[in-house]
Formats: sequence, C-alpha cells, structure tokens
Amino acid sequence: VKTLAGNVELSPTPVSAFCAIAHPEAFRGTLESAGFKVAQWKTFPDHHQFSKRELTELSSKAGGLPLVCTAKDGVKIPESLRQGIYATEISSHIEEGQVIVDRICTTCSVPTPS
Repeated sequence: VKTLAGNVELSPTPVSAFCAIAHPEAFRGTLESAGFKVAQWKTFPDHHQFSKRELTELSSKAGGLPLVCTAKDGVKIPESLRQGIYATEISSHIEEGQVIVDRICTTCSVPTPS
C-alpha cells in the first residue's frame, strides 16, 4: 500500500478503506490478509467517479486514520485530491505456463509481464 501522491509505503495499521469495484469484499480481504485492520469501510457502485465532496467527507470521517483505496479507484481520483490517500498495489507471478503467456502476449502485441 503506497500513497497516490508519492511512493510512501504504509505499514499494517488500522485504516479507513473505500472502493468502487464490483466485488468490494475481495479488496477488504486483501487488506486484512496483508495485516491491515479495516476500522472504517465505505463502498460505492462499480466505476463510480469520486467527487471532491465525497473525498472530503471520507477524509473527515476517517478521524486521522489513513484512507486506502484500490489502485483502480486511485487512478480516478484527481491528482489535486490525492494527498494522504493510499492505494493497494497487487501483482501476480506466473509459476507455470510462462511459455503460453509469452505466446499470447506476442500474438496480442502486448509486453510480456515479468
């Protein structure tokens, strides 16, 4: 979990989390499995565009807890409003089948994930 406005990492701590994804409980589970305690939780409909008012309200209600969202939601937050908001970074590693992935990426003209 890193800040949207920079690369400051957040260690496991109580957080105020919010998201606008199809399966919000998966995000909550990711946070909890990483050691974060979700002290406050707010969900929005999938693909929701956050308003300045909503972000201000989330920050106010957080009571000093760090605000955490998904990386998908983080890119929708205007740069001017990102200060103090953290986003999860999720990566994957392919243990088997790399040859198949490489072939698909070549066929689709996309970079091969490392």
